[in-house]
Amino acid sequence: MLTKDQVVEKVKKLLRLGENAGATEAERDRAMAQAHKFLAKYNLDIAAVNGDTDTDRTDEIAEFVNNPAARSIAQSVSKLYFVKYLFFRGTNKHLFIGTTVNVIAAIDITKWLLKNIDKEARRTLRNDPIAWQTTPESKYVTSFRHGAADAIFVKVSEIIAETRNQKSDAVPGTSLVLADVYEQEKAKNEQYSVEKYGQSRSSKTRVRRNIDYNAYSSGVEHGRSVNLQKQVR
Repeated sequence: MLTKDQVVEKVKKLLRLGENAGATEAERDRAMAQAHKFLAKYNLDIAAVNGDTDTDRTDEIAEFVNNPAARSIAQSVSKLYFVKYLFFRGTNKHLFIGTTVNVIAAIDITKWLLKNIDKEARRTLRNDPIAWQTTPESKYVTSFRHGAADAIFVKVSEIIAETRNQKSDAVPGTSLVLADVYEQEKAKNEQYSVEKYGQSRSSKTRVRRNIDYNAYSSGVEHGRSVNLQKQVR
C-alpha cells in the first residue's frame, strides 16, 4: 500500500495536470475526478486493513479569501474528502481537521476549485456581450461563485449518499463500505475539534443581496459540470 507521502504527491500531481496552461475544462474536471477517486479508495482501503485504529489526526490553517461562497465550497470539499472545516470570523484563515493526507488534499482541492471557478466566471462574462456591457465584474463573479457553490453542495451530497455499496477490495469479504468511513472520520474529526478547540459556534446564514441571476445560473451550470467522481474503483 502507498505511503502517505506518495498519496499526497499523487493527488498534487493530478491537480497539476489540471492546472497546466494548456489544459481544457474537460481535462481539469477529469483531474478533479481522478483525485477524488484515488483518495476515496485510499481511505476505504486503509480503514479496511487497519480497522478503526487510525490516530493520524491533525489540523491545519489555510489562508485564502473568506467570503460566503468560498466558505461553502470549502465546506463541501472538506465533507467529500473526510475533513471537518471551520473558519475564523473576520480573517482569511480557514481550519481543516482530519488525517494528514485528507487535510492536505482538501486544502489543495479547495484552493484549486476556487481559482478555477473565478477563472471560469471571468471567461463566461467576457463571452457574454450583454453582461460585459451591463454588469460590473465584481457583481458577476460573486454571483457566479454563489451558483457554483450551491451546485457543488448538491453534487457532494448526492455523491456521499451513493457510497453505501462501495466496498474495499483490499480485504476480500469485508463488510466495510465507504459510507462507514465517512461516518468514522466525521466522529473522529469532531472529537479532535472539541478536545482542542472546544465547541464551535454555528454561523448564521445571511440573506444574499444584489445577486445577478444570469451569472448565478451560469455558476450553477458550471458547478454541476465539475466532475467529482462517484465511483471508488
